[in-house]
Amino acid sequence: MTNMAVDSINRENELTLWLLISSPRPVTTSWILDYYDIDLNALHQDLSVIGDFTKTFRLTLNPEFDQLSIFGHENDIQQGIMFILMDLYSQTNGQQDHLPQTPFAKQRVIAKIHDGVKNLAAFSDLNESSQVDITNYLWTLTMRYHYGTVKHAAFQQLFTDKQANMIQEYDKLFNWSKGILHDLSQLYKDFEFPELEVYLLTLRVWLNK
Repeated sequence: MTNMAVDSINRENELTLWLLISSPRPVTTSWILDYYDIDLNALHQDLSVIGDFTKTFRLTLNPEFDQLSIFGHENDIQQGIMFILMDLYSQTNGQQDHLPQTPFAKQRVIAKIHDGVKNLAAFSDLNESSQVDITNYLWTLTMRYHYGTVKHAAFQQLFTDKQANMIQEYDKLFNWSKGILHDLSQLYKDFEFPELEVYLLTLRVWLNK
């Protein structure tokens, strides 16, 4: 089994995470069979479970030729990822790091996320559950932009000028959001978070207070 932060993660959850963070980019069937050392019968059983999961989040599992992919709206993709991360957190009872590492995130990425949330909690008084939510959200965003293709509505469709200005007025939270997203993107250097994500993260932190 792979070197996950939580040893008890099952293959279906791990494969679902791969497909979600890669969406809409496909993962080849041959890679899956080789990586997990399974046969087609085992894969078909996994896909039955994954298919039921994706339907819950209004997503579509698309098996095509020799590759697999998941399609859907970005918000639904992120909700699916966050659901799995919360399940992993519940398995640890908060006693150990629950964020998946190999083969997903580098250890330095996870360390940066934890340090960033710790700094945030120091000036914003976030409770433990809110810290876990922001931690999971940062992991989700970073993995989506590194492995997948993220499609959001245009900034103007999500925020009016008045709403954007109100978010900026929470200057400490806004500057923290800008800083942590910049630091995380620099660890990979193959993407940059668009300005929209700074506003969405700031809003999420504010709603968690």
